[in-house]
Amino acid sequence: MICSLVLFQFSWAFSQIKNLNNDSPYPTKYTSLQDQSLTLKSVTVVPSYDNVGGVYKKAAEETLEKLISNDQFWSFEKIKFADATDEKKYRIDLIEDQPEYTLKVLKSSRTDALFSVSTTKSPQGLQVRMTIYTADGGLPLIQETYEDTQTFEINKYKEIIEQLYRQIKNKLPYKALIASRRGQKVTLNSGKKSGLKIGDKLSVAQILKIQRHPKLKFMIGTEKEIIGQVVLTQVEDDLSFGEISFEKESGVIEKNSKLLPFDPIKYNTSMDPTQADQVSEQAEEWRPLEDPQFGKIHLLGGFTNYKLANTLVAGSTHDSGNSLAPTFALGGQIWITPEYFADLQFKQMFFKGNNSLSNSYPDSLNFNVSETNFVVGYKYAIDGNFWGPSLNIGFGHLSRTTSVTDSTPTAFTSFEFSGLHLQAGAYFPLTLKNDFGIGAQAQLMLTKRLSEMPVDSGPSSNNFVNFDFYGIYAYSNRINFRGQLTYSDLSSSLEGTGQRTNPARSMQETITSYLFGIEYQF
Repeated sequence: MICSLVLFQFSWAFSQIKNLNNDSPYPTKYTSLQDQSLTLKSVTVVPSYDNVGGVYKKAAEETLEKLISNDQFWSFEKIKFADATDEKKYRIDLIEDQPEYTLKVLKSSRTDALFSVSTTKSPQGLQVRMTIYTADGGLPLIQETYEDTQTFEINKYKEIIEQLYRQIKNKLPYKALIASRRGQKVTLNSGKKSGLKIGDKLSVAQILKIQRHPKLKFMIGTEKEIIGQVVLTQVEDDLSFGEISFEKESGVIEKNSKLLPFDPIKYNTSMDPTQADQVSEQAEEWRPLEDPQFGKIHLLGGFTNYKLANTLVAGSTHDSGNSLAPTFALGGQIWITPEYFADLQFKQMFFKGNNSLSNSYPDSLNFNVSETNFVVGYKYAIDGNFWGPSLNIGFGHLSRTTSVTDSTPTAFTSFEFSGLHLQAGAYFPLTLKNDFGIGAQAQLMLTKRLSEMPVDSGPSSNNFVNFDFYGIYAYSNRINFRGQLTYSDLSSSLEGTGQRTNPARSMQETITSYLFGIEYQF
């Protein structure tokens, strides 16, 4: 018993001495799931897409695979799908729109990240979009685009792919990874090719959080915590060696720790100290303008060519209207997700029209027409770009009320038309910068209800046509100028059996509006 106790104490003491002599005991570890998701060592390339029958597809994939294979920063792995079914049904929009599918491809390929390239050729030129996705929810990490009105040659296209690849690498939130550590000496997986040189002091950081665009989901910033510093003592083409000059706690810098680029902020030290204090108090961090994230509103004004005609059972026809009726429109759209939206539109017009019914008083009638249209819909981005060409379809309710002055005998009744409808539309940019575009939308009524006031001409059968044409010019990141042409035609056949003393057999309301105004995106 005594011998066993002595042996136990000896073993425990020996282990403690061994730990004290260990060059890197690592008593504390800093871990972050966001940091781990950005440890990118192996990369794959998914099949590329173009809209010209694969002309650019092969060049994109071969160029990108070669760039990654020759890059010491990470290793290249061929794309692997879970099974043949996955490979046959693969489309690039699955990667862009379904993060769970992206995670499935990453797992099957046993890689940390994947690149995708989408190329669209149009009369306006060539648009190339390159994106890198990671295991952080299968979401896009960085996306770069290139637009050119003249470039179509394959050799030039390969240069574009190389340029986008370099831009993505430069936007990674770290410069290098710690490949190994022994004591205070560390090895980095980056060197001269990445701009490192002997004597560089690189901060070692733990990435705590990735800040993402609320709608498009790619990274717009990161939150980091500095945990140490490394001074480079030897730099080769693809590797560097250095020594840890300090760390937050003993052993906290370890394999896969992230090193930040050494970009010091320089100030003008020649200014007066009091001026320096004023500058520091007023200084604000510069941030790139963010794209609108939540929706848009517009306010339009203009005039309407309005016509209303009645054909009476007695056989006579009378009409009224105004070719320059003042009109205002207010609308708003909320982007529930990048695909789904809710839209609410109001339109109001008021004017005076003549009373053309013989022996009817008064001679001049006041008209007030108001319209409300509410739609919940789905938007399909044709090339995956939220601001690019798109199609949309929705379901909604439209209501229009036309109020007109009572007359004796009755010339025109006030009436309300309403119903459920399907709405379909499309939008197409006319420039590569997406700063000018045109669109159209139309409503197909599913239900149609007409009610007259204060008297009616009996039950009705109604036909309704309504469509809009519009153009948008992006004046700034959030402000657009919008011009809109709206045409609407309501025609009703009436039975002539109501309370009206001179009942109508038919009625037709025609509206053509010309509007212009401002659209604000937020």
